[in-house]
Amino acid sequence: MMENLLPRKIETAEQLKAFNPYLLADDGDYDEADYEGVNEGVLNLAYDLLDSGGKRWRPVLGMMFAECFGRDI
Repeated sequence: MMENLLPRKIETAEQLKAFNPYLLADDGDYDEADYEGVNEGVLNLAYDLLDSGGKRWRPVLGMMFAECFGRDI
């Protein structure tokens, strides 16, 4: 199930650390992190693409990979 890899919403420090243990330094305080920023800036966008079907996210994913490999899109 997709929610095991990519949660729909993060509400606790434990959820955030499980989602991305490298988000903050080892001494970082996950309790003070911006959960709403992660939800709005990452999770909501990811699920908007995934929920819309393959005809929208495949081209976006292709463009993202192209940019990662130095192509100017």
